[in-house]
Amino acid sequence: MPIGDCDKSIYYVDWQYTLRAGTPMPTDNPGTFKYHTFMAEKSKIHSYSYTKSLPSSNSFRGQYGQYVSANFSRLLDQTGDVFQGKIVFSPIYIDEDAIGHGDTDSGFIDCTTLSVSYNIMGIATVSFSVVSAEPGFHIKSAISAGGRTFSGYVTSATVSRIPNTTWYQTQVTLIATT
Repeated sequence: MPIGDCDKSIYYVDWQYTLRAGTPMPTDNPGTFKYHTFMAEKSKIHSYSYTKSLPSSNSFRGQYGQYVSANFSRLLDQTGDVFQGKIVFSPIYIDEDAIGHGDTDSGFIDCTTLSVSYNIMGIATVSFSVVSAEPGFHIKSAISAGGRTFSGYVTSATVSRIPNTTWYQTQVTLIATT
């Protein structure tokens, strides 16, 4: 449900979860690694469909405010300056199990969002979106692509409503091996 008022802003409240972790280290068993985690961050996000005002610089954490980042783009509008964008608030620290480590059955992977990047150790960072008609996190800890199955740990998950629809997307980042 969007929040706002007709003269100012229309926005959705989304949540981003990020795993705090060290660099994955290979084990004696080829193709496997250990991943040392230490808590997770939960950040509130305001996703603006429409706003006439932009945040001031003193609203950001570096100037003792509550925002970590923000980005906005101007929209063409008959009434003047109108923007869409998002604001990410300072995180709170939570137990890493809140992110989730298993698969959920609902939702489908939007294949156009798939991105795979390997490091020198052969560890892949896999990013993709899961689309669902149901709100909440829809996490996949394994995904098949290019003749390989990538299986690993969820390092980041963000859920947001797809603007102007009743659908939701969970953006997932895995650290994985094949």
